[in-house]
Amino acid sequence: MNTWFMNLTLARKLVMVLLLVGLLPMIIISVISSVVSTKQLEQQAFDQLDAVKNIKAAAVERYFKHVHSQIITMADTPMVINAAGAFSRTFKRVISSEDYSTEDIAAMREDLSQYYSQDFSEQYQSENDGRAPDTQALLNALDDEAVVMQALYITQNPHALGEKNKLNGAEGRSVYHRVHKKYHASFSQFQHEFGFYDFFIVDAITGDIVYSVFKELDYGSSLLDGPYANTSFGNTFKAALTLEPGQAVLKDFASYTPSYEAPASFIATPIMANNKLMAVLILQIPLEPINNIMAERSGMGKTGESYLVGEDSLMRSDSYLDPINHSVIASFRHPEKGKVETFSVEQALQGKSGSQIIQDYNNNPALSSFSKIDLGDFSWVVIAEIGVSEAFAGVTALKWTMAILALLSAVVIAAFAFYVSKMISMPILQLGNTIQRVEREGNFQLVLQNKYTDEIGDTSRAFNSLLTNLSSSITGTNSVLEELGKGNFEETVAEHYTGQLGTLTHGVNAAVRQVSTANEEQIKQQRIAEKNALAAETSAAEAKAQARQTLIIKQALDVCATGVMIADTDFNIIYLNDSADTVMSEAESEIRKQIPAFNAAELMGTNIDIFHKNPQHQRKLLQELHGNYKAQLVIAELNFNLSATPIRDENGEYLGAVVEWENITEKLAKENEERRIADENSRIRQALDNSSTSTMIADAEFNIIYTNDALSGMMKEAEEDLRDFLGNFNADTLMGNNMDMFHKNPAHQRSLLDNLKTSYQSEVKAGARTFTLTANPIINNRSERIGTVVEWLDRTAEVAIERDIDRIINLAASRRFFSQLKRRR
Repeated sequence: MNTWFMNLTLARKLVMVLLLVGLLPMIIISVISSVVSTKQLEQQAFDQLDAVKNIKAAAVERYFKHVHSQIITMADTPMVINAAGAFSRTFKRVISSEDYSTEDIAAMREDLSQYYSQDFSEQYQSENDGRAPDTQALLNALDDEAVVMQALYITQNPHALGEKNKLNGAEGRSVYHRVHKKYHASFSQFQHEFGFYDFFIVDAITGDIVYSVFKELDYGSSLLDGPYANTSFGNTFKAALTLEPGQAVLKDFASYTPSYEAPASFIATPIMANNKLMAVLILQIPLEPINNIMAERSGMGKTGESYLVGEDSLMRSDSYLDPINHSVIASFRHPEKGKVETFSVEQALQGKSGSQIIQDYNNNPALSSFSKIDLGDFSWVVIAEIGVSEAFAGVTALKWTMAILALLSAVVIAAFAFYVSKMISMPILQLGNTIQRVEREGNFQLVLQNKYTDEIGDTSRAFNSLLTNLSSSITGTNSVLEELGKGNFEETVAEHYTGQLGTLTHGVNAAVRQVSTANEEQIKQQRIAEKNALAAETSAAEAKAQARQTLIIKQALDVCATGVMIADTDFNIIYLNDSADTVMSEAESEIRKQIPAFNAAELMGTNIDIFHKNPQHQRKLLQELHGNYKAQLVIAELNFNLSATPIRDENGEYLGAVVEWENITEKLAKENEERRIADENSRIRQALDNSSTSTMIADAEFNIIYTNDALSGMMKEAEEDLRDFLGNFNADTLMGNNMDMFHKNPAHQRSLLDNLKTSYQSEVKAGARTFTLTANPIINNRSERIGTVVEWLDRTAEVAIERDIDRIINLAASRRFFSQLKRRR
């Protein structure tokens, strides 16, 4: 290989070397860039998936916490407590109150059987691929009370299937129907407003479902011994019987027959009256809010999605990529197609979190981020995924771009290499041809025409000079011989040559060698003396410059704000600047608690080992140190930042170390205090966000800077009434607006709030709406008002009821006893 290369012409050698030097680095850089960019884009994709996963998990947890708060709050309201007592008492007396005979109940059971086998069964089959339910078994498990209640509120209900909730109350003498009419509108509104599938009140002793908004087939049945006692509904009820007030139990989604085998989840809490368990409030949780959370796909591209999977590997949110087989309902009804048993699900169910490239449930390669959500009695898996091809589309484009650039660069480099090799080799070839002519012809008068100033041009000019010298040396030799013949020994031939020319000049110079030797010795000694004098002068100048530089450095260190300490090779302190001396003096009393012999005034000359429990370790670290080393040192109650830098000579020999001291005790204390305050503020903000009280906060200029979810929901509900009263009102743009928008006389309100020192409550009427406002000033630690917090309570419904009651009392006073309260939603 070496022989082959050396036998190539100069032009070809240059072309090959230039191509190698140009293309090899480019290829290496391209490969490294491709690998690095691939890893970075992969990490970026995983980071984005992790963020999506964490956001979705937090949103799901927030939703269930909100539901938990809603049911606890609802169960503790006087309306629910009174309704539960009334429903439980009157439910048991419906048959006796209406004087239903055995034949009447049998007829009702027959009508109910027809409803089960036709209306319900047809809807059931349409949603379950033609599979029919065992309606007779369901009907046989119902007691007489359940048959009567279902007959009155389902089969005799004039409203269509799925709209049974529109019946406000059945006709009859039973007090139950009047109780139903009294509370049904409120409970139905609550169910509709907050999007629950259904709202149940269950007697704690009998397990009878004494109230339901939608009146499905479970209405009136017992969750202790009825047809649905062993379902997820029944298990939720039984678990709620053991709870304390203020607690709730949540069960995972499971197929539920009255809902046509659609997955149903229930949350329950006890209803207490005088500290005694009276009934259980149960809410059936819908799929829509969870699907809405998981369906948000901003930034997920065409193949990205996030979804939930239960412990049974079935879907808990609808799939975006496969809505046919992997929706929640399809997954439960056809688990053989809808199960998700990927690597991510298996790992997450084992309690592991992470990100990895896997085969998704459609058997396509995907980037997957997974973790587990703990929801109390059960857990879900939250997964965010995106197809590999889409995630790495940028990498593929980058590789193609680099390949094209590499090809174009290769062409340009090759052309440049040929051009440069020709430009470089041409004068070299001319020089070689001229040398060969001199060799052949012995003509020392030849001249190379090369005016370039590079190495080849210099060589050509040197060769021209050589030829000139050869010519002149022959002439000079003849001249010296002539002078020698005249007795002139000063003339010599200065150059030396080879061959016959060398023999000639040697013979000439032999005659004058002694004189030349003496003369050369004298010149040599003179040059040595001049050189030594120059060296001494240079050394003196360098020493003076070094001393000046050292003085400048010392003066700079003396006034440096950073505490600087310098130790020699034996680790003895040889320098302390004023800042270091101040640091040590101020900390002296505290340092003595751990180092009793410490004396800040006598540190100079002391060994730095006094600061270390293991001096040998520190000595070895500093002696082997080649760069800056930072550490934190704790002495007694003090914290110091140390920055050590070795001092080495030009040969790398260790000469000592420079140590910078910074007392960060107060800085750390301040950072800890700031962190504590930030955590406290975060807890307060989260408490306000999750509070059921509608809360608004304004700054000192009465600009709205915060509203919680409860206030936003209240304003949205009252938006039309407020717009009629205030004009151009928009509940979605409250943030940033001024509180003046709520007042016809803002100056009066501003004056009142500016001077407010304690809580202030007032009632405001806005068209048909009545609000109770409670305002409190926000005062800083300098007793300055920096804002106002206002709590809103919509009392419209309460005020309307109060007016109706007043009206009835007035009518009763005038002996008109046939008026009733107006039904209000």
